[in-house]
Amino acid sequence: MKTLSELFKRLQEANFIVRQVKCLLGSRTVDFLGHILGRGAIGLQDENVEKGQPNIVNWGDSQERAYNSLTVAVTFKPVLRSPDVNKKFVLRTDSSDHGLGAALMQKNEGTLFPVAYASKKLTDRERKYSMLREKLLLLCGE
Repeated sequence: MKTLSELFKRLQEANFIVRQVKCLLGSRTVDFLGHILGRGAIGLQDENVEKGQPNIVNWGDSQERAYNSLTVAVTFKPVLRSPDVNKKFVLRTDSSDHGLGAALMQKNEGTLFPVAYASKKLTDRERKYSMLREKLLLLCGE
């Protein structure tokens, strides 16, 4: 109750108007802009996870296993965890001829979980960069 009293006091001091239909108190999770926030994690709302079949000509058993594994990994809740600034971060990067990708991760209960993702499609000019420059491009956000 003390926390709620402080919240309402601050809202009143800032002249904020709170609409009752927009407030949710006592909930462990909150739906926000297509995501589910709560319990230290961020996930996708079920209706925002598309379930489709691959459309690739040379599709074998190993591709099917990889696709199924990735489908489970990116739809498993929670997809992202909230970062803990008191823990070490692990940065995983990857690149191809067409794009760059990165995942910022942290260990939680002995397992690495993503806390943020980044990706970038390469321009024709950027495709000519060395691998080191590509990694720097991703890290610097140019």
